[in-house]
Amino acid sequence: MATLGQIAEDVAKSFVHYYTNLINFPENVHRFYKESSILVRREQQGVTSAAIFKRVH
Repeated sequence: MATLGQIAEDVAKSFVHYYTNLINFPENVHRFYKESSILVRREQQGVTSAAIFKRVH
């Protein structure tokens, strides 16, 4: 069974991998998402928007 420290390390490595790809290869970031993924972002003046991807590829 993985320890909390090992789990935290795995999550941290995953974030680094994701953001490294986001910065260096933005055209490939779709590979991190599933068909059921939801994108949520904060816009100006605190408005939140969301988009559901029917097809990410």
